[in-house]
Amino acid sequence: MGNKRFSSWCKSVLPANYHQIKGQTNKLQQFLVEQLPDPASQRIHVLNISAHEIIVAVDDAQTANYLRLYQRELQQQVFEALNYKQTLKFKTMPESVLQPSQLPQARKPSKVSSDTADGITRNAQWIEDEPLKQALESLAASLKSKR
Repeated sequence: MGNKRFSSWCKSVLPANYHQIKGQTNKLQQFLVEQLPDPASQRIHVLNISAHEIIVAVDDAQTANYLRLYQRELQQQVFEALNYKQTLKFKTMPESVLQPSQLPQARKPSKVSSDTADGITRNAQWIEDEPLKQALESLAASLKSKR
């Protein structure tokens, strides 16, 4: 049930031409990998194709500068081969952003001692703000029940 809701939510959020842009992005990525020398081709990632520009991320500043230097020639090759008229834009991004090797794992919360829960209850007694006092008492009670 949840998977269907997520799928319908994705369809409502993504632009209507998402699959077309994804296909164009993959085609352009493959084209650039084939056209560029090995050191440069391994460092590029086509991020987006919009109506006016093509965003290509590079994980190395030196390679990005090389590509910017030959931007006109690359743009001409892209136009001739794929008929894309957009301007090429090269952005430098760290490799960790472009290819995260492992997503960080959330740490499990540590156990709360009974002294801590009792301290929250004691401190809640001194609070005059009734909603805050009730929230702290509820927190303390839930911490005590989880032990």
